[in-house]
Amino acid sequence: MVMLINEEIVMAVPLLNVLNVQERKKKIKQKTSQQRYSNWQRNQNKRRVDQQLNDTLPIFTSHKPYQVFFINYMSSFFTILRLIECARQTTYFTIDTENDDRSHRPALIQIELVQFEEQTATATTTTVVIFEMCHLLSRKTLKYQRIQQLLSTIFNPSKTFLTWGDGENELSKFKIYQLFQSIPVASLQFKNVQNLFKNWYNNTYKHNFNCCMTAFNDIDDDPYCTCAHRPYKDPSNTWSLQKAVAMIFQQFLDKSLTRNNWGQGLDNRLYHKIQFDGINYNVTSILTREQEQIRLQLVKYAVHDCLAVTKLVLKIGRDHLFKHQ
Repeated sequence: MVMLINEEIVMAVPLLNVLNVQERKKKIKQKTSQQRYSNWQRNQNKRRVDQQLNDTLPIFTSHKPYQVFFINYMSSFFTILRLIECARQTTYFTIDTENDDRSHRPALIQIELVQFEEQTATATTTTVVIFEMCHLLSRKTLKYQRIQQLLSTIFNPSKTFLTWGDGENELSKFKIYQLFQSIPVASLQFKNVQNLFKNWYNNTYKHNFNCCMTAFNDIDDDPYCTCAHRPYKDPSNTWSLQKAVAMIFQQFLDKSLTRNNWGQGLDNRLYHKIQFDGINYNVTSILTREQEQIRLQLVKYAVHDCLAVTKLVLKIGRDHLFKHQ
């Protein structure tokens, strides 16, 4: 509609269109408020479950002692070479990732080099590598090239990757980093332990004899199930890692730190200041004791997410793992 105002031609917006725009904005605002409330409610429920499990169960313990190696610009050149050799000799890897809650960018890749007992009967520890993607080097350095070699050695299509959830989707997010762009994520062999665990659990812990479902199906989940040992009733439900650890090992896997500043740098060496007086080196940290403890807690959390999946795999057995390709 065209109108003449003060001898100027002005394009007038119909009142109906204005009202429609306002109505859409109102609906978007309502939807956003509902989403925020829903997220808040979900987080409150998670905190409540966390607290209940923490009050009743002992803390999660790994299947064996572990050692952690950080990959960032402070990593030792020889440590990287050693890890490359270890990765060459490893077939199975448990992986997990963390997104930074502030920047919303993928920040960490945690990888456990899984050695089954028949492969290394003498292995007393397991190795977990944490790639701090926000704290890597320039592409021009030799160390960068070795880190790229380490990634390529690990993420090889001949290897098998154990994940809790969609591993391909998790790793694809890291394509934003130059270092990760050459990794053939779509060609990797993933084993979604979350799905495999559900199948194993339902076949191992069937419905009770007095459950109304026994007469029809003693394996699958069902809304009418009355079994206390079957926490999920809806067949479409997926197991949380925390719930699986609690049910199988009677241990508490802390998930309270999921949303965090994962890109801040967990390796305390990133905050070391080296002074040289001509004779001696003096290494000091710019972190407070409290800040160091926070980082140690985050490292423990990130590592446990990998170790918990591996521990469940060892429980359900590799036969079941490969039976369901």
